[in-house]
Amino acid sequence: MAKNMRPIQFLDYLPQYLRSGEAEGMNILSRFLEPMETMFENLEAAIEGNIISLTYIGGVGRVLSVKEFESGDIRFVNGTPVRIPGTDNYSRLSKEIPAGAKGVSNIEVEDDGFADRLKTGDVIEVFSGGISDLFNLAVTPPPEFRYTPTSEYDFLAYIAGFTALPLREDKSAQWNRSFLQAAIPLYRERYTLNGLRKLLEEWLKGEIIKGTVILTDLTRTHTDVDTVFQLGDTSVLGVDTVLGEGPAHFFVVDLVIDSTAPVMRCPEGIFAFQRAVKYFLDAEKPANSYYRLCVHASTMQLAPDKKTPEDTDAQIGETTMLYGEPWIIEGR
Repeated sequence: MAKNMRPIQFLDYLPQYLRSGEAEGMNILSRFLEPMETMFENLEAAIEGNIISLTYIGGVGRVLSVKEFESGDIRFVNGTPVRIPGTDNYSRLSKEIPAGAKGVSNIEVEDDGFADRLKTGDVIEVFSGGISDLFNLAVTPPPEFRYTPTSEYDFLAYIAGFTALPLREDKSAQWNRSFLQAAIPLYRERYTLNGLRKLLEEWLKGEIIKGTVILTDLTRTHTDVDTVFQLGDTSVLGVDTVLGEGPAHFFVVDLVIDSTAPVMRCPEGIFAFQRAVKYFLDAEKPANSYYRLCVHASTMQLAPDKKTPEDTDAQIGETTMLYGEPWIIEGR
């Protein structure tokens, strides 16, 4: 019986009694597992990534001097892991190494103390691609991963599913990358007023005036002489009794649209904006809560000048809007 020379052998991970009749690493079961070993090796090769090994010469702070090298066809983006193999010494690139770079003699890392843990002659590995880049929002999906979906958005939606964050189908893949990169660090504040406000600002970036998002549950941080206190017949708090300025489980969202954004200059853009806000609030609001959404926009918008005969003339409700009061949307 021929010896099993495959680098991955599933038989090694099975109980000893399943290895009866084995000769030179092969038995009936190992022959059955061989096609699955081949498939696993192909998948591992597709996502194993790229590694360059550098020789450390010296360094101060975040700049590490290394023996000159070439990056070849590989691009090492900001955040790429930098490590000393076999140790816990680990950092990340703070300056990209572009593809095709020649005569590179230093790299920059995020950790000020990384150089203090090195000595001359140490080998440093810079790792790019593979499993780590599958979940790196700046580069996913990596070029090594051949089994990519039909579009970048589909893969980003898959990644977003791990954090239960929505994405905007009306935006580009790059916009959604930026949103996820900004939203994931806010995860600890999720479902709080402050966290919801910050997420909403990222969700509507480029469509609202920066710093104008007002999100409040109408309560105060202190008790004053004019604090609302109303008792009902049954004195059930939240049913017919109010303690504080706002009803229980209720919050208000007040937004001011940026009229300089081209997409916000027509009814279609305004209505798409409202749908996006409501979709986000319904997905991210705390359970059993409800809200009132107020959307403010310019009081008058006319259709753009006709560039071609096919352009539409000014039509109220189609290409031209005339209004004064904000839109009020109730959400439950």
